Order: sequence, then C-alpha cells, then structure tokens
Amino acid sequence: MVIGAGYTLGWTDYDRTNVIAIFSNQLGRSRLITVTNFVPHTDLHYAFLQEPEGAALRFFIYGFRLGESQLRLTAILYSFDGQNLKSLWEAHDLYDGKIEFAKEKVVIRYLIEEEVAREQAHRRTPPRHQTVYAITPAGLEVQSEQEIPY
Repeated sequence: MVIGAGYTLGWTDYDRTNVIAIFSNQLGRSRLITVTNFVPHTDLHYAFLQEPEGAALRFFIYGFRLGESQLRLTAILYSFDGQNLKSLWEAHDLYDGKIEFAKEKVVIRYLIEEEVAREQAHRRTPPRHQTVYAITPAGLEVQSEQEIPY
C-alpha cells in the first residue's frame, strides 16, 4: 500500500511552502520512500490518472499561486514506480489558469499576461487560450491549441 501526504507549511496565504511525502505500508509498518517540494506560495490539489494494473502510479499535483492580481496555475504530472518520484510534465504560473481532467485528456485554459495588459489598454477583451493534452505513457502530448472567446 502506498500512502501520499501533502503538507502546506506557512503563516499567511502567500508565505507558505508545500511538501509531498510518499510512504510504503507493509505488514503494519510505514516507511518514508521519497519527499519532494511543490511550487511555493500555492495551495495543493490532486488528480489521479487511471492506470492499467502493474504500471507506475501517475498523478497531478496542481495549485494556484496567491498574492497576484490573478491566480497563477502551476501543475506537475508525477510518476511513482514504487521507489522513485519523477516529474513527467510541468506547467508553471499560467495567468488565470484553469485545468480540467478527463479520462484520456487534460484541458488547460489560460490568459497571456502581456496580451491582457495590451488589450485592456485599448479597452478590448483579451483572448483566452486553450491547450488540450492527450495522456500518454510518457506524460502529456499536445493535441490541440486554440484561442477561445473570453
């Protein structure tokens, strides 16, 4: 049995750090296998991928960085083979980012900060971007990218 624990340590919404620890539980005893830290200044959320039996455990850890004008999405796809925790894919600080998980794909919607500033200066609505990723054995692969109405 594998046990994962995510800890957020800090004193304010902005001043915090995140730690992910993975333990193995055998014969009633737990032992620490690995520890990693997630992006600082974010909250923690998890999404687990459905895997065929015998494959590594793959999961997303994602969160939203606070303390800016808009939330910033950071997401990391991890693979755990029973001994090692490895990052397969990462996206950092996506301005006003939103993430959705489906059985075989991941959809991320976000704004580009420079476009927001430019379009707001001209009193126009900035475009929202959407990237659809296919979930593959190696991680994520871009299926499509497009601009969508705000």
